[in-house]
Amino acid sequence: MSNPAVVRAKLRGRIDDLDRVWYANFMKNSPVAQSLSAPLPEIFPNPRAESSRPKTDKTSSNTENTKPMSESAEVRPSSAQTPAAVDEVASSNRSDLSWCEVLEQKVDEAVVADPALRAAITATGLPWRVRDKATGIEMLLVPPGQFTMGRIPGDKEADPNELPAHPVTLTKPYYLGRYEVTREQWLKVMKAEPVAPQQQGGAGLTIQAGQGAIQIGQPTFEFRDSKGNIIKVEGKAERAADGSIVLSNSADPAPRAEGGDNASPELPALGSWSRCNEFCRKTGLRLPTEAEWEYACRGGVEAPRYGELDQVSWHRGNAGGKNRPVGGKAANGLGFHDMLGNAWEWVGDWYSEYTREPKTNPKGPETGTSRVIRGGYFDYEAGFCRATLRYKVDSPDFGNKTGLRVARDP
Repeated sequence: MSNPAVVRAKLRGRIDDLDRVWYANFMKNSPVAQSLSAPLPEIFPNPRAESSRPKTDKTSSNTENTKPMSESAEVRPSSAQTPAAVDEVASSNRSDLSWCEVLEQKVDEAVVADPALRAAITATGLPWRVRDKATGIEMLLVPPGQFTMGRIPGDKEADPNELPAHPVTLTKPYYLGRYEVTREQWLKVMKAEPVAPQQQGGAGLTIQAGQGAIQIGQPTFEFRDSKGNIIKVEGKAERAADGSIVLSNSADPAPRAEGGDNASPELPALGSWSRCNEFCRKTGLRLPTEAEWEYACRGGVEAPRYGELDQVSWHRGNAGGKNRPVGGKAANGLGFHDMLGNAWEWVGDWYSEYTREPKTNPKGPETGTSRVIRGGYFDYEAGFCRATLRYKVDSPDFGNKTGLRVARDP
């Protein structure tokens, strides 16, 4: 006779597979759907239109966003919903905060408007806003909480790998960068510029990378901006010890700040997963887990985006074909900027498919072949700028579009 536990596990796995297959087939067979960011227009408004952008106001008429907690995937910040959470909060007061400068102990009500979020932050006993002494990076506290990770009910732009949605509990408070790490902060630690964005190759050596390839010619190679214009520079390409590509050139092809002639130090730093992980190792910081990233991005909002798209995100429709200095768009409910758009952001997990089982402090599998980036990108369409979107990267050493936002345990 078969072991009942084994049979149940196999059935759960089969149900998860069917979830993903069903949703993929639904999108594939929708006769008028052109992409995930263009759902059925006869039923749903065009997501590019102002009137269809997700509402974050609790008085919204969108019934998917106003379901009671028991019927929705609402983010529920809490420092005392589980015994483990109570233990973590009790130990928080003993945390060693010598690594940071306290900027604000008390939560700013103008930044964190939700009383439940403020109460959860205050309950930890930790300062809300700090600055890392080693890097100058400003960080905000994220309280413990529970949420349903994955596709939000009513999100017609979701990918199959956002299913099945599943309960996640984060029992530990953590600090997260208020902004994406900037070029200036990167240079301070790494003593070298991060990889220049929007690099396209000339003739010569072809290195497979993610969705395409970089072609690098020597002794010269070509860079193309987002409009296809060639920027020709002298230089060479080498692989670093960690396998990432290091470029040395006579002209800086990095994106330029709006209205300026020089590359802005406040642009997001872009680099491979291994280089970004090295930045963290050198500073005592870390990449957030995928669950930590999504929980912080949603900021208490039960919607794919935490605000009106153009107000919170740089994307293909409004960025003018270039990265923008960090902090130029409105923050979410926890005070974090640019979590949607501007630069993709690495997380610490290896990529894996979701399952239905509830999870506590998930960190992803111990090994894998692909990494995960989150948050969207300035030169991608609006459908990529969503809190639950997961982008699988098969070559983590390719990093000319991807930046980072750092985390730290108190």
